[in-house]
Amino acid sequence: MNRITASLAAIALLAVTSCSKPAAKPEGASSEAAPASSEASISIPNTFSLSPLQDKDNDIMGCQTMLSDGKAPGELFVEDGVEKGARGLLRVNGYLVSVDLLTNDQTEKGGTRTFADKDKTITVVETLTTGEQHPDSDSVDMSGTLTVTYKGITQTIPVTGGTAC
Repeated sequence: MNRITASLAAIALLAVTSCSKPAAKPEGASSEAAPASSEASISIPNTFSLSPLQDKDNDIMGCQTMLSDGKAPGELFVEDGVEKGARGLLRVNGYLVSVDLLTNDQTEKGGTRTFADKDKTITVVETLTTGEQHPDSDSVDMSGTLTVTYKGITQTIPVTGGTAC
């Protein structure tokens, strides 16, 4: 009889625990189900990062326009300071990217220059105002914005710097 009583007690215990209400959720827990693992692994980037150029990056000779955001040491964008055939350099998501001048609309007061890589996945629009000129060093101060578009996402950054020959 002891075996039968023990078996009945075990069955009764199972019946009670399986029919009881679940424990309350911890405070702050969501009532929504967690996403499936395949959904959680999908990440659609909505931005990109620009980082300062490294010393080894700049192989441009002659006149150069060098622009910085003033936050990190170094330039975000360096380009030939020429009217035709200019090339620019920047780092997007850590990779060095070379862009070529597409349009040039400048006056003595400043202007806009547009650059793009060969595949047109990256465009750079440099909109600058001419500042103080320094004849002794053959340079001129510049300020304005750098608008970079990468795969359809655009960032506009205030920049300062200048052109030196």
